[in-house]
Amino acid sequence: GGGGGGAEGDGDAWYEAARPVASSDEVALSGKCRVLFALLRGAAARGERTLLFSQSLHLIDLLEAVLKRRTRPAGDMKWKRGRDYMRLDGTTPQAQRQRLVDHFQDE
Repeated sequence: GGGGGGAEGDGDAWYEAARPVASSDEVALSGKCRVLFALLRGAAARGERTLLFSQSLHLIDLLEAVLKRRTRPAGDMKWKRGRDYMRLDGTTPQAQRQRLVDHFQDE
C-alpha cells in the first residue's frame, strides 16, 4: 500500500503501536491534572457546575478513569457518571445529547 511501508489497511497502526500509553496513575500525577482535580473538588464543594471541553477522547477517557477512583468532596463515596458528572462526546447518541444539555442547565 502507499508510501508508508505498512500493509494495506493498517492506516495509523504504526502510530498506535509506537506511542506511549499513559496510565490513569500517570495522568493523576501530572501537574496540570492536579490543578484540574483541585478545581473540580472546589467547584463541587461549593455546588458549582464545571464544563470541561477537550477535542481528545483519549484525554477524556484518562481523566474519567482518574475521577472514578477519586473520592467526592464530601468524602462519602467515589465519583460516578450520571450522578456526579455527565459525559457528552462524539460517541453520545444524538437523541441523548439534548437531554444531557438540558439536565446540565437545569441543575
